[in-house]
Amino acid sequence: MFTLSDPQRYKFPVTPLQILAIVSIDRPNDIDISVTDQKETFFYCFIQQVVKWLEWFDEFIDIFQHVIEWLRARKLQRAEQLLSDIHTIKDDSATTVIKMKTIIQYIVELLKPFKNLHRLCDLLNCMKSFENVDSGTLTGHDQWKSYIEELKRVHMNNTFTVNAHFKHEHQQSISARRVVHWSLASEKLECNISIEYRINTPRTMSYKIFSGEKVPLEKKLLQGEFKTQQSGNLIITIDNETGRAPRTIWYQIKIMPFSTCHLFDGVFSMLRQQHFQQSNENIQVTDLSDLIDRAFEFIDSLLNGDITLEDMEYLKTVFHDKNIDVKEEVKILFSNRLIANNNRQTTVTTATNIKSQGQNEQDIEQVCEWLQTY
Repeated sequence: MFTLSDPQRYKFPVTPLQILAIVSIDRPNDIDISVTDQKETFFYCFIQQVVKWLEWFDEFIDIFQHVIEWLRARKLQRAEQLLSDIHTIKDDSATTVIKMKTIIQYIVELLKPFKNLHRLCDLLNCMKSFENVDSGTLTGHDQWKSYIEELKRVHMNNTFTVNAHFKHEHQQSISARRVVHWSLASEKLECNISIEYRINTPRTMSYKIFSGEKVPLEKKLLQGEFKTQQSGNLIITIDNETGRAPRTIWYQIKIMPFSTCHLFDGVFSMLRQQHFQQSNENIQVTDLSDLIDRAFEFIDSLLNGDITLEDMEYLKTVFHDKNIDVKEEVKILFSNRLIANNNRQTTVTTATNIKSQGQNEQDIEQVCEWLQTY
């Protein structure tokens, strides 16, 4: 069967370096379909190679699905069809690997002209499928007491009891692209706890968030935070199988959508209106790529202090009728610019990174002052 197949079908999609730098998984090799006498060995190796392709495809889709959604909302030609193809990959279990490869190749070709693709992905918060921001921090006793009192007063249903010699799982459904802050405490006695986030995809994935034995929840508040691209379930497990007394748990789960960079979106919309009169018409990929480049150039000139008074006047439309946290957005833009300064290498951005590049608090305050003045 394989000897009659076209070898080109089993070559991994040609992928530019910019995209390879964004996808954290190493690029898989082409699938070797050279048949050997040992058929069992051949099929085992073949399946292992296919699995590596699927893992890379999964991460690629997780990252670039939201990019395609953003491009579709900006009326990019072909984006609508590619988004439909992405949903086919995710929802139709009968989709073949070769069909997936074809769709991935189309998406790669569409994204090739975008020089600032890495920066765009960063601003759209789609670089990581899951990020455990705070795996679990214990606070002081004073916070524990006020926490339980507040929940009893305002959220009296945010509790469950685990009887002695039992284990209990409490599940909370989480939508896609959410920041989740979780916290819990116990009225009496320490607890054995495990917390995980389970993504319900065709290949179920689970992320361990916290695990501990005899955690002093009767004295301290345990809280943490994570970000997820995909919908799933937050699972809090209390293991009381060896306990001789029940554990009463109080919890709170705060769920927020991913933030939007209003400054970038506003600058992009402003430039589109300047260059294209009909904003509801479809736009060619080269034109949209050029607009994105212009938007980043505009933002960089603002951060550098090279922006003109005329350009500052245009920013009035960006802020009109919007409740924007200017300082937080300027911090995001400074951090985002580090990607360009580091040759689009994946960067973990912290306050220390920012200062090392010269973008300290004083620079941020200066840009905020310009924006608020004009």
